[in-house]
Amino acid sequence: MSRSLFIGDSHTVGYKTIEGKIGPGSFTFWNDNNYAVKYSEIHDKNIVIYAQPGATNNLYTTWLANMFSKYTLASVCYC
Repeated sequence: MSRSLFIGDSHTVGYKTIEGKIGPGSFTFWNDNNYAVKYSEIHDKNIVIYAQPGATNNLYTTWLANMFSKYTLASVCYC
């Protein structure tokens, strides 16, 4: 089964800050602003997400190699 890979940073995992908080506990992940899940719902496609808030795009080549070795990918989306 092929999937669409979403690779990226905070927007890929639905990152949100919590107003009035600073430091640990001042943010959440996997919220309703998650680009990958929205894409999956709109297009009825299977996805895989490899992302980390604040990640540098220098890591993406390593992440891509890992995902290509694990999954059959139909597309790759950078967020």
